[in-house]
Amino acid sequence: MDGRRIFLAIDISDAARTVCSSHIDALRTEFPQVRVGWERPEKLHITLKFLGPTSDETLVELDRRLTSVAARYRAFRLKLGASGSFPEKGKPRVLWIGIDEATDDLRRLQNEVEQVCVSLDYEPEDKSFHPHITIGRVRDPRDSLAVVEAHRATPIEAVEFEVRSVAIYESKLLPTGSVYSKISMLSLTASPAKQVSLGTPADNCGMADATGTQASPPAMSAKHEKRD
Repeated sequence: MDGRRIFLAIDISDAARTVCSSHIDALRTEFPQVRVGWERPEKLHITLKFLGPTSDETLVELDRRLTSVAARYRAFRLKLGASGSFPEKGKPRVLWIGIDEATDDLRRLQNEVEQVCVSLDYEPEDKSFHPHITIGRVRDPRDSLAVVEAHRATPIEAVEFEVRSVAIYESKLLPTGSVYSKISMLSLTASPAKQVSLGTPADNCGMADATGTQASPPAMSAKHEKRD
């Protein structure tokens, strides 16, 4: 399917980014022989949903609907949690840092985001939401057990950070790896009186581009591949 490769995410704070990147640097230094695609600090984020190829027309409507959802939430706080890997059984392929005690606000927000995406004909998620920050992808499972065990055994500083928006990103696949462009930033602007309550149904850096320039809001399409 043609279109721009889109995902929805929550950005993390500089302090949280520093903790994650320091952990990556320590593992990379200790296990230089293990083939892992480590994420660059500016690309670290919490994925709400990976959408895949998306037309400009659908992107405009997605932006409109998610703006409405975001406006019904106010900023909330999250905290870095324990490290882990996917899959839990078998040979690990993805290394991540979790979110400690994910708040009701985050789960409600992700649920409404999911509803909006399904209403636009994206495939529903077949697994429950597990908020995390992907820090690396194992390229070769051989000799990877040691780095995975060290990763999982390392305590992560429980840095708190505030979530003030949802971001729409485009991911471009280049020979040197993926580059993210932020298309839109959707602010959480609700006043306390208008904060969405549990059960309420739903009614745009390596993270900019290669030069650090933010993309201007444009615009998506039907059933898509899924990715962490």
